[in-house]
Amino acid sequence: MKTQILIVEPRDDQFEQIANTFQTPQHHIHRAIDGQQAISFIQNNTIDIAVIHRDLPDVDGLEILKTLQKKEPSIPIIISSSQKGIDPMTSSLRLGAIDHISEPFDPKVLQIALRRATESRMLALTEDAGDISKHLLQGASPCMVEVREQIQYFASFKTTVLITGESGTGKELAAKTLHDIGPRAAHPFITVNCAAIPRELTESHLFGHIKGAFTSATTTRQGVFEAAHRGTLFLDEIGDLGLDVQAKWLRVLESQQIMRVGSTDPIDIDVRIIAATNNDLKKAVANGSFREDLYYRLNILRIDMPPLRLHPEDIPAMATGFLTNFVSDNDLAPKELALDTIPYLMTYPWPGNVRELKNTLERLAVMVRSDTILPTDLPSDIYAPQREILNAADIDLSMFEGLPLHTIERLIIDYTLNRVNGNRTHAAKRLGISLRTLQRKLKEYCNC
Repeated sequence: MKTQILIVEPRDDQFEQIANTFQTPQHHIHRAIDGQQAISFIQNNTIDIAVIHRDLPDVDGLEILKTLQKKEPSIPIIISSSQKGIDPMTSSLRLGAIDHISEPFDPKVLQIALRRATESRMLALTEDAGDISKHLLQGASPCMVEVREQIQYFASFKTTVLITGESGTGKELAAKTLHDIGPRAAHPFITVNCAAIPRELTESHLFGHIKGAFTSATTTRQGVFEAAHRGTLFLDEIGDLGLDVQAKWLRVLESQQIMRVGSTDPIDIDVRIIAATNNDLKKAVANGSFREDLYYRLNILRIDMPPLRLHPEDIPAMATGFLTNFVSDNDLAPKELALDTIPYLMTYPWPGNVRELKNTLERLAVMVRSDTILPTDLPSDIYAPQREILNAADIDLSMFEGLPLHTIERLIIDYTLNRVNGNRTHAAKRLGISLRTLQRKLKEYCNC
């Protein structure tokens, strides 16, 4: 399902510049040359993103913005204008535009605006009012931006997707998002935990069986492949499938047909397969526990979910989001993280990844009675190992107030390096990130 983009622009040259920037296989461009055409299109069509010129011949473009927001408040809207200065930009953003671009258009600015709008729309489509899982795919780090871009691009295809990553990184959420923003969203999303199916029932569970196929088969039963017809089948922990079932599953992928256990009649299916694993399937192929041909059939489109320790810069926003949602969902008094609590969260390695972070914030939301969560409120495995490091700092943590996140992170990196006499390997270990990530951050933040 392509993203529907409406560009309200009276001039051909400006429209072409914007359209060329937005013209990708996953986008469909529509044009209106004035306010009347725009309002008519809005009333009769579904729109995902809008780019509206403010200086239209018949109305102020901001009126179109208001009309569109009344119909669908979550639609990201970009305002373009020939007016320069801070006032036009401020008025556009105040009314709810996600971005404001001024003429002459800078191609890089257009690309950034498109990416922000696309990400905003994707998150809006996958959010539920009380669903805290939306925060798992948020984050401004390069690795999470890449994940969201891959999801947005892969969603429109039927091609099999393999999602890899450690436990707790959000593999199932990524799979559900692929389904929800794609053309199969109106059809079933079926999840199968391959590790939880008894070996003797795996084939029956996947493909179904007919009455009398085995001793306990007292009725004919539909398998999950049939249940997911026209939708998506998410096979979690695919590496735990037995070799015998792997061979049959490979035939299903290639033929798009299944046979119930005990039957010789093929059944046509139309299912998109998304598989996930926290194991190294290449090693499994090498040791003979996973079929090589199946691995290559799965590994066509791939999304690698990064462990939380490799993008700690996203932790403050994630933690704040989790806390806000838990407090709201449980009708608790508002709570916030103390400024000096954040460094502890950022430097803890989070072996359970985002799932552990989410569970930690839920526990804090319930257990902490005051309106501010202090470092001493944190679980001992997060606070105690780092207490000596952080409390011994010569930095007054109150200085963090009002500073942008990248500056705070730079201070933490500088301090940790000083504590280990400049040894980057030891610093990376203390920070809970890889050496490569530390080197990238040093280049980005410290110019060294």
